[in-house]
Amino acid sequence: MSNTRIATRHYMSARPTTKWPPNKKSHQPTSQAPLTVSDLMRIYGYNNMYTEYPWAETFRAGIILLCRTPGSDDKVDYQSLKLLMVWQKAEICTAKDGSTKALPARLGFPKGRRDDNESNALQTALRELKEETCIDIYDTQLHARIVVQPIIIPRKGCNIDEVLVYFIIYIDHEPMVRICDRELSGYEWINASTGLRGLYPTTLPTAELLKLIESIHLWAPMDTVQP
Repeated sequence: MSNTRIATRHYMSARPTTKWPPNKKSHQPTSQAPLTVSDLMRIYGYNNMYTEYPWAETFRAGIILLCRTPGSDDKVDYQSLKLLMVWQKAEICTAKDGSTKALPARLGFPKGRRDDNESNALQTALRELKEETCIDIYDTQLHARIVVQPIIIPRKGCNIDEVLVYFIIYIDHEPMVRICDRELSGYEWINASTGLRGLYPTTLPTAELLKLIESIHLWAPMDTVQP
């Protein structure tokens, strides 16, 4: 990423109503809101994240990728957008106590765990997006913009104590998608104007994330991704 430039915008109206779980404080790793992509990489560096969430056994990072519909402009809200969601294959998960649980095929967002050589959550999220969908956000034809306020979801006391970090990226047209068939079985572009809360099947964290996306103003100043 050292040879890239990502232009940045900020949330215009929501200093996150990004509360998770409901009725708990908004989760930000520091009191200082990020202003640039360099801030994103610094604030959401894993050293900082482990300091902020010392109980976390793992971190997962993902991308909420939104595509503007034809004719939309920079002042439209999420209802004129489409979200990329992927179909995750059925799998067996093992809980802390050694018990297993079968998860059926379900809709979710591209995401995954940190690789050992990654220093921040944004690196992880962009790698996972490319591995799972073959979408390269640094393709200049996409005119990708990243919102500098990600959504943080701490999940303490679940099957695994983890923190999810979702970065929000806008693009101008639908790119070619080639799914990684090792983990995924397909993908869908979801029209936000039809509502997001009734999508099924999803995991509980994804369902709550979809409710959150509906409840906040996501269209905001952001940085443009350019080589």
